[in-house]
Formats: sequence, C-alpha cells, structure tokens
Amino acid sequence: KNLDERSVALINSAFYMVSPPQTTSSKQKRKVVPPLEAYLRHLLIDRLANDDKTISFVSKQLQRLPWSDPTKECGALVCKYMLKACRKGRYEAVGAVASVAAALKRAKPEISTRLIDGVLEELQWTMEHPNFRDQQRTIACARLLGELHVASLVPASLIIEQLYHFVNFGHEIPLALHDASEKQLSAAAAVAAAAVEGSADQQDVASSATTTIISPSGITQ
Repeated sequence: KNLDERSVALINSAFYMVSPPQTTSSKQKRKVVPPLEAYLRHLLIDRLANDDKTISFVSKQLQRLPWSDPTKECGALVCKYMLKACRKGRYEAVGAVASVAAALKRAKPEISTRLIDGVLEELQWTMEHPNFRDQQRTIACARLLGELHVASLVPASLIIEQLYHFVNFGHEIPLALHDASEKQLSAAAAVAAAAVEGSADQQDVASSATTTIISPSGITQ
C-alpha cells in the first residue's frame, strides 16, 4: 500500500503477464462448419501432400462423397477447398491439388472445369483490385494454373492468352493503332505470299524450258 504509482503499475503489469484477464474478446471463436466441409478441409488442407499415395487416397475419398445429392453441392465445395488449400495451405500442396483434379477428370469432369474457372476469376480479380497483401495469393493461383497445364487440364493457348492478358492489362492498345497494325500485317503477308507464288512460277518456267523429252525414235520433242 505504501508503494508509489510506478511500482504498482510494474507489479500489475507483471501479474497480468502471468495471469491475463479472462475476457470474451481474447477467446478466439472457432467457426462451426458442417461435417462435409470439415472433412473436405481435413482432406485437402490438412492431409493432402505431394506424393502419389496421398493423392490417390484423397482422390478416392472425394469420389465417395454424396455426389448424387444436389443439395450437398459437392462440386462447388470441393473446388472451394481446393482453392483454399492453395491460398492458405502449404505452397507445395499446389501441385498436389492439380494432381487430384487430374485424377478426378474422368470420374468427375466438373471439378477441373470449376477449378479452372475459379483460378481465372481469382487472377482477374487480383488484377482489377491490386493489393500488396494478396501478392502471395496471386502467385499461388498463377502456379496452380501452370500445374493444371502440366496435368494436361489447361491447353497451352489459354496459358499464352493469360500471359498476354497480364502484360497488356491496364494499358490497352488504342483501337486506331490496333487497326493500323492489322493492316500492315495483312499487307506484309500478302506481299510475302505473292513473292512465294512468283518464285514458284519462275521455277516452273525454268524447269519446263530445260526439260527435254526424247522419244524412242530419237526425235527430241
């Protein structure tokens, strides 16, 4: 009781460091999800690893979900947690997610379609709403798109198109300049085609002039 305010503050600080006050704000509220979503989270975020045995196990477990029940929306939930596994899970799990999608391609083709659409929408959203904290998330989505191409789920044309979209986004070419470039390319292609045809005709004329046919009687025709 005879201590000064500074000493009392130090004692209280040490006491609360050892035994913090129990408040409702300090308790982290855990989100309650349905059992199906909890199981998908366990499979795709906690359990999935980039090895053949685990990928095969997860693929088989996903095929056993109640796909025939439309109220469960298994396709949407699986794709949702696949994307979450790439965003919030381990970085090495990105390749495993693509491998699982490839394993389910024949049995459940909607998985690959939904996953590709989700990745492209995610990349488009990050380009339209750039934020520093979303950089790692964007890199994970871009890598997932590449892993889907490696797994033969995405054609090379889509990869090239998305790359050009990355480069040209935000500074599109003006329409007049685009039309002028198209006209120049068309003119250059026409000149090149005419040159090829002209050289082919000259070769035909030269070959016909130098070729002689000798008949059996010895008369040259």
